[in-house]
Formats: sequence, structure tokens, C-alpha cells
Amino acid sequence: MNAFLTLAATLLLAAAAAANGGGEGLRAPATATPGSTIKVEVATNDCTIEVGISGSNHMQSLPVAADKSVTVPVPNGTPGQVLVIRAGRGARARVIRVELVAP
Repeated sequence: MNAFLTLAATLLLAAAAAANGGGEGLRAPATATPGSTIKVEVATNDCTIEVGISGSNHMQSLPVAADKSVTVPVPNGTPGQVLVIRAGRGARARVIRVELVAP
């Protein structure tokens, strides 16, 4: 249940971030194909980011490299699902969404 609340909070933050100009401090492509990888650029001082598919209660933590980038493996999912990427927590969280598309 706690993981569900965490994901729900992440999605609410994502909606708020989208309304406020996106996840300032994070850059990634707008779309990705399932099973591929994407490069995420992190402009914050966070040492990890969290990644998960919307509707899932699992978030994977990935380390940020010295060059402030992360190669994110895109999980297998169906086109139309959203990959949620978050850096930071609470009021300073930055969230972006990447839509999964058909190859």
C-alpha cells in the first residue's frame, strides 16, 4: 500500500510539473520504445534518480554518473504507457514523463 501511495504522489507531482513547465532539472526524450535505453540529463545535485512505469508500484533507483547523466533501460510495456522519472523528494522533486511508443 505504501508503494502505491508513493507512486500516486509521484504521478501528482508529474501532473503539477507538467502544468509548471515540466521537470526543470531533468532532460529526456519525450518518447521511447519498450526495451530500448534513453539518456537522461540531470541538472540537480541528486546522486540517484527513480524510474518506474505509471500504474506500477515499483520504482527503480539508478545512480547519476559524474557527467550528470543516466542511461535508463526502458522497461517492456505497452505503447501509451508512461515512464515516470523523478529526481529529488518532496517539495524539491523534479519529475518528467516519457511516453512509450511502438517501434
